[in-house]
Amino acid sequence: MYLCRYMSVSLAKRRRKNKEMKQRDATVCYTLNSNKKLVRVCKKFFSAVFDVTKHRLVTVIKVLQEGGVPKERRGGDTVSHKTAPKTLKVRQFIGKLRGKESHYNRKKSKRIYLSATLSVAKLHKMYNRGCDREDQVSYDMFRSVFLNDFNIGFSSPASDVCSKCTRLREQVKHTKDKKGKNTFYELNKEKPNNSITFCFDLQQVQPLPRTPIGDAFYSHQITWYAFCCVSMSSRHPTFYVWTEDLAGRGATQIGSALLQHLKNLNYKDINLIRLFCDGCGEQNKNSHIIHTLMYWLKNKAPENVVEIIITFPVRGHSFLPADRSFGRVEKILNKNPVITCKEKYVEIYSEVGSIKSLGTDWQMYDIKELEKVYKKIKGISECKRIGLKKFMNKKMKLLLNMQLSRLPLGNSIPDKKKLSLSHLMKQHFGEEWQCRQNLLWYKNLLVGVEKTTENGLENNNTQEVADGICDCLHEEAAIHI
Repeated sequence: MYLCRYMSVSLAKRRRKNKEMKQRDATVCYTLNSNKKLVRVCKKFFSAVFDVTKHRLVTVIKVLQEGGVPKERRGGDTVSHKTAPKTLKVRQFIGKLRGKESHYNRKKSKRIYLSATLSVAKLHKMYNRGCDREDQVSYDMFRSVFLNDFNIGFSSPASDVCSKCTRLREQVKHTKDKKGKNTFYELNKEKPNNSITFCFDLQQVQPLPRTPIGDAFYSHQITWYAFCCVSMSSRHPTFYVWTEDLAGRGATQIGSALLQHLKNLNYKDINLIRLFCDGCGEQNKNSHIIHTLMYWLKNKAPENVVEIIITFPVRGHSFLPADRSFGRVEKILNKNPVITCKEKYVEIYSEVGSIKSLGTDWQMYDIKELEKVYKKIKGISECKRIGLKKFMNKKMKLLLNMQLSRLPLGNSIPDKKKLSLSHLMKQHFGEEWQCRQNLLWYKNLLVGVEKTTENGLENNNTQEVADGICDCLHEEAAIHI
């Protein structure tokens, strides 16, 4: 605007006869203020005084020719136009939502309310699942469009509703859900000819010691693991058990237990093995377990067994015998609030099924060695069923004599966990707990920890232990389809 004050544009009054020269349509006059008078100057002097380039002057000239007010084009938003197509699709998705007006409004309102079971986060996941990968947006972008472009809220859960309607709705829901789950269970109980069917799963971890005192909630404890294998038509499961000081929980332990269980089955007149398990990515649904089954099928399986099919049911829509076995165990555990030794867990689990202890009845093998032989399976997280068939070529014949390496038992336990466990033992059993014969296992596990207790645990506030809430009370993260 300031430069426009000292510049004027007018149509060319005269033109040179030389046609080779560029014929301009307008003449620009440059002036400067001198003693309250405008003095005409050349373009070069004008640009030198204001320290502007010729490109800047050309821009001002175009504004003067158009006769409008110059607009500020520096800075501004340079991002929104890049995401405009995605924003439009988000608006279209939200616009399709059907809500209702509030029951408590006295006059008509433009604000609508969605079900109390929904949220912005759930709507964001629904949108990303239903669109192409290139159209997916971040949560922040989805939330910004939802809040700024729409007048939508979420209704509160109903608190004064008809009891009869609620009762009938729940009865219908329960009947349909139970019918579907039982149908799945009954179909899987049907045993095809010449086949074996069983499922496997890892139970939620159990703490050692198991104690009802309040400090146990904020303390670290040793973890007891139980991996269950059970036939679809049997009520007698097999539990493969171990403790945290021997090994962790992962594909290596699950694969080793599977190898042992497959070794113990009777395969007379059997050519198909059907397996069922949940879709936990770290334990069941991963390349290591598939490689283990491939290794067993090609190297250890009898000649008549030629195929393995592993199925991953949708969580919440199926009843698996392993879950029922865990439920039977939980009923017994609820009647035993105090468990101080591994032997007590073995006794409880023995009431439900047979027990196989790591290091005694089965060993741990390095199944991850198979990555060098078999390729990593891509897209396994999206699979609902995987089939393996036995075939033999020149390469497979070279693998017949391959043997998996046995892994040594022993798992390091963090010092912080040991200190927390030592403190819990004192709270539950007293200062002289190490003298008790039935607690020698804990004493050997915590050797050398007592020397650092004064410098470690007792100088910290007891609340500090709550920062890492006991991992043995949490379920392993899983990916389900």
